[in-house]
Amino acid sequence: RQLVDDHARTLRRLHKKLAADPAASTPSSRASGGWGGDKSRTSKRIRLVTATMIGPLLQKLTAELNSLPGIEADVLVLENELFGPQVTVAGLLTGGQVVRAVQAAGTVGLDAVFIPDTMFSITEPHRTLDELTLEQINEQLAVPVYPAQSFSEVVDFLGVL
Repeated sequence: RQLVDDHARTLRRLHKKLAADPAASTPSSRASGGWGGDKSRTSKRIRLVTATMIGPLLQKLTAELNSLPGIEADVLVLENELFGPQVTVAGLLTGGQVVRAVQAAGTVGLDAVFIPDTMFSITEPHRTLDELTLEQINEQLAVPVYPAQSFSEVVDFLGVL
């Protein structure tokens, strides 16, 4: 329910901003001159990784996000390899599984990958079930990887608001 509520609030904020200043949502209007300073880019391309429980809902919410200018997002839904398909929560995905799945799906053209922050232990050092750190996941994927707790965190990264 929190995901749906956060998504609704975020879309309301986005639509309000677009109504007030339609040019504000286009990458070329940003001070950097485009995504990551690339003036030829017309959108920011991101991938959201999750497990099967929230996958269908996240795909629906992401489709709504893709209707906005300057955003290209896709969702990679993973079945848990460690505990089996009966375990459907994102917090029990392993870092290694995420790395393999993202590599298999391809990273060319991606600006960022968002993974569930619940994959990481809450105690220091923050590690996944298979003992990978965020830094190790970033190194293996060679594309920026960010743990996210909410839909609004992803939108904040996009810099649309």
